[in-house]
Amino acid sequence: MGIHDTDPNTLNKEFAPESWHVPTDAEWTTLENHLIANGFNYDDTTIGNKINKAIASTTGWNISTVEGGPGNEQSGNNSSGFNAFPVGSASGYSGEFSSEGYQALFWTSTVVANASYLVHNRTLSGGSSEMWTNGNYKPSGFSVRLVKD
Repeated sequence: MGIHDTDPNTLNKEFAPESWHVPTDAEWTTLENHLIANGFNYDDTTIGNKINKAIASTTGWNISTVEGGPGNEQSGNNSSGFNAFPVGSASGYSGEFSSEGYQALFWTSTVVANASYLVHNRTLSGGSSEMWTNGNYKPSGFSVRLVKD
């Protein structure tokens, strides 16, 4: 279930090592729901998606005054142990990096329905308590977290 390279000149075709895979959009949703249901929202509630601080690293975020955002009081981040670091992203067309210190973006392995050029991803922003689900162009450069089969 890893992402495979179809270029015949590439020696290592598989993205994920054996017995690991890039999580699907549904697997990310399962993680989100687990964290919410188990009180990992920044305000200790079990309603709504307010889990950014729980999965964000304790360093690297631009300062923010938004309550519940990873950039606000970073020492309170990463209660889940996920440790999402805000490396930002790279444009798939220009190769330019952006949003370092402000966003952590993670690929899923799920293609957006009716838009085969887009893949679902999860976004944490330093100025928000909520993790977002987006669809982005395949050539974009985001972080990847692998899941053990």
